[in-house]
Amino acid sequence: MRIDKFLKRSRLCKRRSVAKKLCKNDKVLYGDKLKPLKPSYDIKEGDEITIYIYNKKIVFKIDKIPETKSISKQKARKLYTILQEEHFEI
Repeated sequence: MRIDKFLKRSRLCKRRSVAKKLCKNDKVLYGDKLKPLKPSYDIKEGDEITIYIYNKKIVFKIDKIPETKSISKQKARKLYTILQEEHFEI
């Protein structure tokens, strides 16, 4: 599954267009070396992703890739584990 679709389905981003824009602006990064991801990056279980969204930095690990388009809020939260979350002042 593409990273932009995952961000939408996991409800980390409200819209896929927002997820795409974050990727294109280098706000979605992969691994320890923080490599910028394209919206088409094919995620795998166990990937560690860092996302800068609004005034937050969220580091999470992908636990499960959703199989269906529509997913409930409770199931969406079980798709990933937050490893670190920081808030920034604007």
